[in-house]
Amino acid sequence: MYRIRRYPGLYTQFGIWKEAFSESEVSKITFLEKMHKFEKGTIFNNGEPQENNKSRDCELAFLEVDQHTAWIYERLGNIIPVANKDLFMLDIGYIAPLQYTIYRGSEEQHYDWHFDRLIDYQDFERKISGVVMLSDPDEYEGGDFEIIINGNPEEVQIHRPLKGEIIFFSSTFPHRVTPVKGGTRKSLVFWVEGKRE
Repeated sequence: MYRIRRYPGLYTQFGIWKEAFSESEVSKITFLEKMHKFEKGTIFNNGEPQENNKSRDCELAFLEVDQHTAWIYERLGNIIPVANKDLFMLDIGYIAPLQYTIYRGSEEQHYDWHFDRLIDYQDFERKISGVVMLSDPDEYEGGDFEIIINGNPEEVQIHRPLKGEIIFFSSTFPHRVTPVKGGTRKSLVFWVEGKRE
């Protein structure tokens, strides 16, 4: 079923897929918290990961493919080609390991402006970014997803997607998560990589 909310223009490189995961499926995903060790989020400086709470303050764990997560990768594997056709038309290859991210309001955790495409010289690069929301907007305060999709920093789009929705966007677009002021914001972040062009 077609679930991408289209925006004006051809290949806008941004869209929201409604009802990608049901309430019960999101619960299955959040249960995985009990099976993983979470670490502080880092930023890259000259290719090296570093903690920097001013720019990025969150907790995260990477979910590799196993008997508990294979169904999530399979679901994304069915959705991503449709999103790619409708929004991007890029040469893509695979999904990088999923990143489970938690922002806690008690610590005003956040992630400042950044883009996901890494500046390195690997054969493959991040092309499409995705965020599966695991919390509803009424479960946390602040924590807005803000993004610039047209290159104009004066025109920031603000989104608060519902639990189970996926935000798709170009990995080159600047975006951020504003400080969470209360509650807890959870998401599953993924990147679709492809051969460097």
